[in-house]
Amino acid sequence: MQAEAAFRTAESELGLSPIYHQLEARVPAHILLCFLGRGLWRTLEQGMHAKGLDTCARQLPKNLGGIKSRDMLLPVKRGELTTEWRRRVVATPEPATAQVLARLGLRRPKGPREIANGVPKPGV
Repeated sequence: MQAEAAFRTAESELGLSPIYHQLEARVPAHILLCFLGRGLWRTLEQGMHAKGLDTCARQLPKNLGGIKSRDMLLPVKRGELTTEWRRRVVATPEPATAQVLARLGLRRPKGPREIANGVPKPGV
């Protein structure tokens, strides 16, 4: 029953349509990946339960997805050389998200922190 639930999760949660394999050897690999995904899902649910959270793992990404961070790029001129100083700022999370973070034992950075070797974002 749990294997069938793993396939349903792949189809409904991930929006995947039924997969038709061209080679029969790929079918066991697909089953193994679904089994591993189901194992990770159950591990997440059990970890959430141990931390006193609701065991609906679907809600966790939604809650944590509300955490916002921005990189500030400030031009710094030293003599003739101009460089960028990159600082990451994390916004204060919503109360529900803050509660989830507290239960998981995670905390957001207290203030801005310098980001070394940041990857430039397109259009910035």
